[in-house]
Amino acid sequence: MGAATTTPETAVVLTAQQYAAIMDKIDRVDALEARIKILEGHKKPAQLDRILTVEETAKRLGKSTKTIYRRIAEKKLKTVSVDGKAYGIRESEVLKYLER
Repeated sequence: MGAATTTPETAVVLTAQQYAAIMDKIDRVDALEARIKILEGHKKPAQLDRILTVEETAKRLGKSTKTIYRRIAEKKLKTVSVDGKAYGIRESEVLKYLER
């Protein structure tokens, strides 16, 4: 008859502060997992949109950069400020423009 094998058990002793720190990290992970589930169920939020340069937008639309700047001036393309002075155009805004 075969002998039963057992695995040794080890105990870890934590201080109250160590235990609290571990539990805090577990709570943070749980909160992040909950937020991920919420985001997976919704359309991509605007702040997660890829920001395109004027040059990238021109290539995507098959237009010149001059035309893109004109569309921005005409308020036909909404922009976001990048580094305070450069234009950035959200990818979702380019898709809206294409749907027109």
